[in-house]
Amino acid sequence: MPGVYAKKDCPNCKKTHRGRGQFCSISCSNTGRQVSAETKQKLAVKSREYRNTPEGIATTKIIARVTEKRHAGIISLPEDEWFVEVPILDDEDDGFNL
Repeated sequence: MPGVYAKKDCPNCKKTHRGRGQFCSISCSNTGRQVSAETKQKLAVKSREYRNTPEGIATTKIIARVTEKRHAGIISLPEDEWFVEVPILDDEDDGFNL
């Protein structure tokens, strides 16, 4: 619901906003955040564990491919590696109404 909250200025970027709280975005609210070494270590372990899963390996390969293209000057979006196959039936009535 836009316009519900009073106008205020973000203390970080000085942008005027009507959002909840004093900051305009999550990135502005995290600018002064102190992260402990223990927290960084926990995040690093979780990241390493994810990169060893099949999803993490696939994501890493896609990111590496896009980065190589970007450095080569080729700007493109990653290819979709999935598609939806629409069943095409003969003139049978399968109960679907399109």
